[in-house]
Amino acid sequence: MENFTFYAGGKEQKLHGVLERPKEKPIGIVQVIHGMCEYIGRYSELFAYLSEKGFVVIGHDHPGHGESVESAQDLGYIGEKPTLAMLAAIHAVRERATKEYPGLPFFMLGHSMGSYLLRCYLAKHGKGVSGAVVMGTGFVPPAKSTGGIAFLRMMAAVHGWRYRSETARNLTYDAYYKQFDVTGNDLDNSWLTRDREEAKAYYADEKCAFLFTLNGYLGLIGATRISCRKKNIERLPKELPLLLISGSSDPVGALGTGVTKVYDMMCASGMQHVSMKLYEGARHELLHETCKEDVLAEIGDYFLELA
Repeated sequence: MENFTFYAGGKEQKLHGVLERPKEKPIGIVQVIHGMCEYIGRYSELFAYLSEKGFVVIGHDHPGHGESVESAQDLGYIGEKPTLAMLAAIHAVRERATKEYPGLPFFMLGHSMGSYLLRCYLAKHGKGVSGAVVMGTGFVPPAKSTGGIAFLRMMAAVHGWRYRSETARNLTYDAYYKQFDVTGNDLDNSWLTRDREEAKAYYADEKCAFLFTLNGYLGLIGATRISCRKKNIERLPKELPLLLISGSSDPVGALGTGVTKVYDMMCASGMQHVSMKLYEGARHELLHETCKEDVLAEIGDYFLELA
């Protein structure tokens, strides 16, 4: 796996990216977009799996995440206009990959916060994308997101955008989270995964177990508001092949009902090639779940069929 650095949205912030090339002639490119409070290195197994199938795999650490920060104090702080900053970085990585490998089919995969960002991105830049996997997503009523943004702005007026608020975090945990542990204290009942060791590794990782700043939550909620708007869904390319995958016990997807809501809205918008799969009993992090081998095969087969 190769490391690279790049700038997006100006020269003020240097970001970290990774690239894995197949041993043989590549058949396509897959860009991976990670979730909040994690980093692209957690997707190394997916990178290796897809590169073995013949794909060039590329991704990056969002601003405020992983190796894209200069110090621990910067974790969870994305910067000015955070949703747009993350979308700009995604586009910069796409341009880098397609410039190096022109003419190859181009695919995208986004997980969790990355899934909402991907849905925003595809509505604006979906032309030329050969297929996408939206993983661990959900539906947040845009009015709720608007209220959340107003709350964040009020808090930031008092404390500043770098402030870290337990209250802000707790507001993101709705009723669907109540049956799970969200603290890391009960690993057997984690909202993340049924795999105790994977949950333990997440909470032991300083690049994961941190509290978002108000600015970080502004970026996240901005992405949920844009992606869940009916007009944004109607802008998605009608011919784009898109696969929604999630755990049936993922609280982000409202235990499957939120994912189904997104699927129904996409179909109603006129998208012709949308499909959905819910993994029975699986929670949020499908690539760190007990069924991860099946998930990897599903993703790999989907892209291979389209390449």
